[in-house]
Amino acid sequence: MFLILHIIGALVALGTGLAAYRWQNGTKIHRWIGKGYLLGWVTLFSTGIIISRQGITAPDVLNGLGMASAAFAYGVIFFRKRLGRRWLRLHYQWMSQSYAFVCVATLNQLIARMGIEITFLIFAAEVSLPFFILPYVGKKLDQRYGFASKPNPLGNPASN
Repeated sequence: MFLILHIIGALVALGTGLAAYRWQNGTKIHRWIGKGYLLGWVTLFSTGIIISRQGITAPDVLNGLGMASAAFAYGVIFFRKRLGRRWLRLHYQWMSQSYAFVCVATLNQLIARMGIEITFLIFAAEVSLPFFILPYVGKKLDQRYGFASKPNPLGNPASN
């Protein structure tokens, strides 16, 4: 039962996380998608804790870090007046990190279900993959929300 809920939570987090990139912050649909994403993570996290019976394992750590990232991303929204425009960048950086955790954990489970032994090298490759993808995603979101640095036509850093 908990395994089914865990899988549903992961699928909800994967689907709504991807959908959140489609709609800009501030729209009603983005807010609903965000609430669904948080619900998916809460389900994923709580059932993951219940399912885990071997003490703390690497997937448990990913689960905890991903839930913490989602919670920070959601918490930033409540401090947006205090943070100013910076809240938006913090929000999508934490959300992207949280989404990376659910993707890595899902990839880890898919590889294990295919019968491939997850060696340290495979696990290290899975965990390091977001470090190659997140800068690209961050750059695209910076451009979308106006945080990207403006190109300098003269090539002089002092004229920025």
